[in-house]
Order: sequence, then C-alpha cells, then structure tokens
Amino acid sequence: MIPELIAWIILVFAWIRLIVAMVNYFSRPYLRDYSFSEHPLVSVLIPARNEENNLPVLLDSLIKQDYTNFEVVVYDDHSEDGTSQVLEQFSGRDQRIGWVRGEGVPAGWTGKNHACHRLGEEAKGDVLLFLDADVIVSKDMLRKAVGTFRQYNLSLLSIFPHQLLKSRGEWLTVPLMNWILLSLLPLILVRKSRRSSLAAANGQFMMFDAQMYKTYWWHEQVKQNLVEDIVISRMMKEKGFRMATHLGKNDVMCRMYTNWQEAVNGFAKNVLEFFGGNPWVGILFALSTFAGIVVIPVFLGLGWFVVYLVSAILIRVFISLASMQSIIQNIRLHPLQMGSFLLILAKGIQVKRSGRYHWKGRVTGE
Repeated sequence: MIPELIAWIILVFAWIRLIVAMVNYFSRPYLRDYSFSEHPLVSVLIPARNEENNLPVLLDSLIKQDYTNFEVVVYDDHSEDGTSQVLEQFSGRDQRIGWVRGEGVPAGWTGKNHACHRLGEEAKGDVLLFLDADVIVSKDMLRKAVGTFRQYNLSLLSIFPHQLLKSRGEWLTVPLMNWILLSLLPLILVRKSRRSSLAAANGQFMMFDAQMYKTYWWHEQVKQNLVEDIVISRMMKEKGFRMATHLGKNDVMCRMYTNWQEAVNGFAKNVLEFFGGNPWVGILFALSTFAGIVVIPVFLGLGWFVVYLVSAILIRVFISLASMQSIIQNIRLHPLQMGSFLLILAKGIQVKRSGRYHWKGRVTGE
C-alpha cells in the first residue's frame, strides 16, 4: 500500500502545482498604470562588471523614460572591458547619469553585495531601484513601478523580468526558473501574506523605500550570501515590511544567459533557494517529478496516469502563458529541460556544500 500512497501523493502534488500555476496566470502579476500625485526622486542603481555590451542598451532605455525625476548611479566593479568608456560617454550625454569606480571587494563580501551597498551609500533618492546591467526596460517602466510602489504602500517591489530566449541552450534552461517558481508560489500571496516562507525577489529588479533601506542596509546584512535577493525578501517579511513580486511582461526584460553552459552555471547558484535552501526538499521535488511517470501507471492505472500527464502539460501551458513563452517550445523541449534541471540541481547542491562559486573571473566563497 505504501507505493500506492506515494503515487497518490505525487498526483495530488501535481494538482496543487497546477492550481498555483493557474492562480499566477489569472491574477495577472504585472506592473499596472496607477495614477499618483507625488513624484519622488528615484535612484536607479546598477552594479556593473564587464558590461560594455549590456550597459548601452539599459542606459539608453533609462534616458527615454517618461518619468523624469530620477538619477542613475553605476558602480564599475573593476571591469576588464570597455565598461568605463561606456559610462564616460553616457555621463557626458545626460547629467542624470553618474558612476563610481570600484574600490575592491573587502574580505567577507561578495562582489555584487558590496557594489549594491556602495550604490546605496551614493544614492540621493527617496526610492532606490537596483537593476542588473543586462536588463532592458520600457519607456514607462519607472512610472508604472513608482505607481505600483505607492499604490500598495510597499517597502520592496521586485520583478522577475520577461526572459528573452535566443538560443537552444537558453530554451533548455531558462524556462526552468519560472517552471519551478510559478508552480510553487502564488505571487499574489507575496503581497497579501505575512509569512516569510511566501517571499520571493529577483536581484535583477529590486525597488526599496530609501529610508527603510538605509535603516537596515540589507546588502550589508547578507554581504556573504550568494543569493541575496531571496534572503533579503525573507528578512523583510519577518520584520513585517510590505512587499510585492511581479513578472516583467514587456516592462522589464532580460537576456540572462547566452548559452547552455552559462545558464547551468548561473542557475546553480540559486536553484536551492526555490526550495527554501534545503537540498533535500529540492531532491524530493525532483523525485516527485520523475517518479510519477513510473509509479502512477504501475500502482494507480492508465486512467490516472493520463490525468497526471494532462496536469503536467497544463502546468507548462499556464506558466508559459504567464511568462510570455512559447507553449509549444516548452512542451516539446520538456524532457531535455528536465535533464538540465537535474544537472543544475546537482551543481547547486555542490555549490551549497562548498560555499564556493565562480562567476565573471571571481571565486566567491561564503
């Protein structure tokens, strides 16, 4: 009877994930165009290391914003390419753009956390928006983000950008992020619930109330953590701060990685945080996903196996719709994506055990 019970648990878990995926699609968790009277100064803060190709696109999209009360500060974290030349060009073009030359990473810090902390110290705005350099934003992004921030009286607004997928390697890896997130966490509960377990954030886009941020200096509190965004969101929830997490749609877009190897290495850093940082929870999730194709038909019969397959397909459909990704591509490539997921999970467990991670020429250790 135990195998049959396991089969039922796997099937019910698939139904729960389907319900969560449907909630995330029908709740439309995107930025909206709220009206507001006050126009606070927004400090757009960009940590950059070897970003000569990405920065021009982002800075150009910021210059074109229809919300004009903002400043941009870029932290050049010892780039080895032409990042500083790009910054000199744009700061000469628009007086709202400034930049800080990196001073080295102190012992006990990760490079990005230190860069964000220094940017926070430099910022003059009432609202702080940390953006990754590979993000692309629409011309009305700031207006919508500030409106959403004010509408819900938030201390943190974070966005998972709409991912631009241009290669087969990206299709085999990048959709996995939302496949996990949007089937386990109803994003509407990030704002409505006080439970810290229902917290999520993406470091590519994090908007803070400046006074609150400079009271707690969040990046300093997580200075050694490789997954600072999710940890900060949980810490803020624990202290009772209001936060919301949205999807980017066409307001915030990003091409995170350019090939399969880069994506596997990148996601290995944070995959376990989707499972509360617990490797065993990640392993159980993987087992429930893969065991279903064997356990359910053997112990529950062909009829329930068809129900299970339909549930798995519908999960992909609703998450693809919410993520603005091709349904056909995600279903067709699902078996290969699952292979990538197993490898990412294995590498994530290795990173967790060693506390060491290699990225952009640096080895970071906790």
